[in-house]
Amino acid sequence: MTTGNSMTVISDKSFVNNSRPLDVHRWSEHSEVESFVAPLWHMFNSEQNVATGGSKGRPTKRIKRDNMKVLLLDLYVCWCEDPKQYLGISSNNNHWSKGRYKAIHLSATILMVLDWLVEEGLVDKRKHFHNSTNPSLSRTARYRASERLQSMFKTALFGLDDICTHEDKECIVLKQVEVKDEESAEIAKSISYEDTPLTVSMRERLTAYNKLLMQSHIDIHCLSVPVIKTEIKKGPLKGRSKLVTIGQHNKHVRRIFSRGSWGMHGRFYGGWWQQINSEHRGHIFINGNPTVEVDFKAMHVALLNAQLNAEVVFDPYKVDDYLFPELDRKVVRGWCKSLVLTAINAKDRSSAYAAFRSDAKKGSPEKQLKNPQLERLLDTFILRNPHLQDYLCSDQGILLMNKDSMIAAEIIDTLTAKNIPVLTIHDSFIVQRHHFAQLRVAMIMASLKHCGRNLIAEQEEFDINFGEEIRWGVINEKAVNILPKYEPCEQYSQRLLRFCEANGLNKVMSSTGRGLGARRINVLK
Repeated sequence: MTTGNSMTVISDKSFVNNSRPLDVHRWSEHSEVESFVAPLWHMFNSEQNVATGGSKGRPTKRIKRDNMKVLLLDLYVCWCEDPKQYLGISSNNNHWSKGRYKAIHLSATILMVLDWLVEEGLVDKRKHFHNSTNPSLSRTARYRASERLQSMFKTALFGLDDICTHEDKECIVLKQVEVKDEESAEIAKSISYEDTPLTVSMRERLTAYNKLLMQSHIDIHCLSVPVIKTEIKKGPLKGRSKLVTIGQHNKHVRRIFSRGSWGMHGRFYGGWWQQINSEHRGHIFINGNPTVEVDFKAMHVALLNAQLNAEVVFDPYKVDDYLFPELDRKVVRGWCKSLVLTAINAKDRSSAYAAFRSDAKKGSPEKQLKNPQLERLLDTFILRNPHLQDYLCSDQGILLMNKDSMIAAEIIDTLTAKNIPVLTIHDSFIVQRHHFAQLRVAMIMASLKHCGRNLIAEQEEFDINFGEEIRWGVINEKAVNILPKYEPCEQYSQRLLRFCEANGLNKVMSSTGRGLGARRINVLK
């Protein structure tokens, strides 16, 4: 490590894969954050004034203090996520121009602050490089907190829960696919658009939802440290592990549309709960209460059935015993489900089979399946659902995503209006267990409104006996009551207490909690 006025440029190569872009919307109004930034900002100001002959105020008048605040906050979050992780930051002034998706409180002058932090030995730098032969291999400069700054972070009196996303971050995103040449991969980039009554309305509703999420404590009750190690499922880093940090800084939700159209895609993205598996999601607590996850069963198949006014098939992915008889039926059913969903999104069968194998885990049996075997599996599904044949391998997925996003938006809006936080994972929804009934009503009403029928829903961790002639609500209430009961760990309770104190909330503890857990904490506003 080098401190003082000498720049630290490190030589390790981990920056190539272990990095992420700077989050320009990182923000906090916490007093301890201001206290942390203030002395560094004063040092920067003083040195800038000396460098320009003591012209007090002039050189930094156009450099907002926010530039340093955002840098330090995201360096802190990056360090919390992984001390070896880097931030990729562009040195191109055009990158910092104003726009719908840019941080309006930053400018290219942030680079002056960044250079100063490097010169002071507070930030380590890995230089950028440009590959003229293959621009996709080019890399922006990489930065991370030096050991000196890390030591300062360790004694800081703020934490991840004191950091959030700036309220001005655009939450309605429109993307367009760009292809530079025949050999280049398709890249979806965010594009600008003119606001309409539709986009204004969507933004207002989603902003209200994000505000409710920020006012809610969302955590996992059994984690002593709020970090989960997961595996990257897709992309060039597929198979590598990544760390998902849980806190206020990682809850902002956006709605993303594709192909330059408001009628394509439109699903909700963001929130750490979308980055973890269902097993971990089962341990989520909201405002001190255990939760339940409910999802629409075989949603895209159900949406197609509704569109065609076809009869409901309870389990469209069921596979006959003669197909792969040596394997467990649940395993083969899982293959069928994955293949059908892939085929709904694919443009032809060949690309569907290739995508199926690409998504399969390395070394898994499904990774080795050949096209003829996958064709038999897909044909078996079509034999049981012949009316869906024309909708497979015909690029229907992006339209169906738009339909399921409309249903999700309806559910979010309904529950937000009732001050009930709900977490979305596209076709499944998580609420506090005592809000289960409100969620089921919202799901029923949304599916009736947008597809004309009540779509089948199911709960995680519970198999429902459809032979019983009992109303859905009664069956599911039974399921809620027999879900596991949890005792939060001490570290979780401390995080909840700190959140309540920071946000001016009262804590009321109960030993019963309507059968929702061994201990239940209600957060009252």
